[in-house]
Amino acid sequence: MPERPPATSHRNREAALRRAVAAGAAAVAVTAGFFVTDYPQATSHLTIAGPRTRLSWGIAPYEVNSNPAVSGGFIFVYGESDDSVPDLAAGNGAFYSKVYALSDSADLAKWTFPFVGIGGAPGPVVADGIVCIIGAEKVYALNENTGRLMWTRDTVYDISAEPVISGANVYFPDQAGDVYSLSAKTGELQWEDHLPAGGDSGTGVAVVNGTVYVNDENGWLYALRAADGRERWLRSASFGFGPTVVADTIYDADYFDSANPGLHALNALNGRTLWTYSAPGGDLDGFSTNPIVNGNSVYIGGESGSLYAIDIHTGKLRWSYATAGDLPIAFVGASRSLIFVESINGGGYAINANDGRLEWEYHNGLAGIIIDSVGPSTVVGGTVYCGIRDSVVALGGGPT
Repeated sequence: MPERPPATSHRNREAALRRAVAAGAAAVAVTAGFFVTDYPQATSHLTIAGPRTRLSWGIAPYEVNSNPAVSGGFIFVYGESDDSVPDLAAGNGAFYSKVYALSDSADLAKWTFPFVGIGGAPGPVVADGIVCIIGAEKVYALNENTGRLMWTRDTVYDISAEPVISGANVYFPDQAGDVYSLSAKTGELQWEDHLPAGGDSGTGVAVVNGTVYVNDENGWLYALRAADGRERWLRSASFGFGPTVVADTIYDADYFDSANPGLHALNALNGRTLWTYSAPGGDLDGFSTNPIVNGNSVYIGGESGSLYAIDIHTGKLRWSYATAGDLPIAFVGASRSLIFVESINGGGYAINANDGRLEWEYHNGLAGIIIDSVGPSTVVGGTVYCGIRDSVVALGGGPT
């Protein structure tokens, strides 16, 4: 058994913010990304180069402040609200918010639900008829069709990453290094496990084959039994972007500020390394997103603005694509044949998954934009959904 991690964190705020931009979501889904804020009329400046369309759903005068979730013909997203929330008061970084259920065919909210939000909170998660939302030291479960409150659960600390709904339970970490399992139907606590380092687990969890995989902010990777939270194994590393688990393999990357950063493929049963792909530029060019798997490749974004496609069997580079501006990649997502990349310079790219050719791109057309690490964009069926100012914008031409 490896030596247990120390009880204190040595990561600085910059690392935590950069990690939030790069991670922030359920590891088995399309994750990581950006939210654009602090300038007016952003959507009117969004331009696309290529044969693609743009659709938009507005919630003006309120600002979108999360990544969207898409399910059953509706888009679920957080927006700021002037409404007060019964028995709750905004403060200490919290604010009045709403979750909106928007039709994907009309600029109309099917339902809304007010709650007290928290800056940097993960966006809504939808599965099995449940919309799971994160508020200030609280998690809510809503009926997907009606927005009716099913249950709430208080936490001691704010929740630091998107929950994962898997089977009959909801799993999530908090900022104190605790991992929770709740009943998805009732919110009843199934188990709670405290990670030995006691640090934030802001990269989220992956739940696969009866095991919960989670990183802490000190880079340790844990495998816990989904049934009761007991430890299967752990390993010391400098992992920082959240595990992506496909079949019996874990894909995880080192912090961007680690020495000799690499992308690692691990045996999911015991945590042993299968192969490692080292960042081409070494310490000066680490990775900036969590990895995603599409077909026979794993894709990951780099600090220098490049996207890397790596063979899942050999760990060898298949191709790379350099975005404009030499700025870190903030989001990587995939459809069947396209890889979607967003840079912190506000540009987005749709790249052919097989050979790395650029298919189309989009840019906001504004200089001096501010990127806020609220949440990722979402890719569904070849369309990219992202929150920009007071609108949810859909980019793309359908399934590809």
